Amino acid sequence: MLIPKEDKQLAADELVFFSGLPQAISTEAEMMWKYKSNDDVIQRIHVTGGTNGILVDTLFKHKPFAPSWIGRAEDQSYLFSTLGKPGTKMGYVHQPGLIMRHDKEAFAMEAMEAARIGKMVGDYERILLFSEYSKVAGDLATVKELVDPFTGGFCVPIPYTTTFIRFALKALGFAAGGATKDMVDFTVVGAPRVAKVIDFTKSDSGASELEKSFRRETESWDKFYQGLEAAKGDAAIADAARVVFEKATCAH
Repeated sequence: MLIPKEDKQLAADELVFFSGLPQAISTEAEMMWKYKSNDDVIQRIHVTGGTNGILVDTLFKHKPFAPSWIGRAEDQSYLFSTLGKPGTKMGYVHQPGLIMRHDKEAFAMEAMEAARIGKMVGDYERILLFSEYSKVAGDLATVKELVDPFTGGFCVPIPYTTTFIRFALKALGFAAGGATKDMVDFTVVGAPRVAKVIDFTKSDSGASELEKSFRRETESWDKFYQGLEAAKGDAAIADAARVVFEKATCAH
């Protein structure tokens, strides 16, 4: 689905941070691109609808994972986990003719409405998390250039100022529009969540809690992948032993 980026009356908070614009640009590029060959496909960092897969060899080569502290955009965080590693980078490749659908509106309207405010707050959390994550994965400017336009829109050099101003304008916008209940729900739900993420991402002196957690989880996932490789080796040995055993049995 294309998100309109023109002729839209922006709300006050969208004048500070309009996440729909980079999403619209990236989605339009993916949907309208004409492929001349397999070498002409688009590599991207996010996947609309989360429809994706990975080859086993690539999985073991890059050892990607989605950090436990990412609640939205986990497909993007999955690739971010590999950006700081040497060598070629991992990205999604769009398959020509692949159709991705969002049918939630058809059967989950009540659930979506109930989660509307929480989902909205997730955007503010994502600014803080991905801005810090970019610095942990490499350096902000390099990572932002790689993951623009969509994910890169959330990687900003002044995440706290951007979040504070946008949050305040969103609440005031609700009040100005007469949506008092939305204003109360947004501030009551959003303020503690954003404050918690700020504590997790700030790095005034030394490493942030996000960076410490990322290092720990990277080490744990590396061990997990090593365990899988070891198990794969054991399976190969078992297969070879079975063949030898069967041959020996047949010979007798």
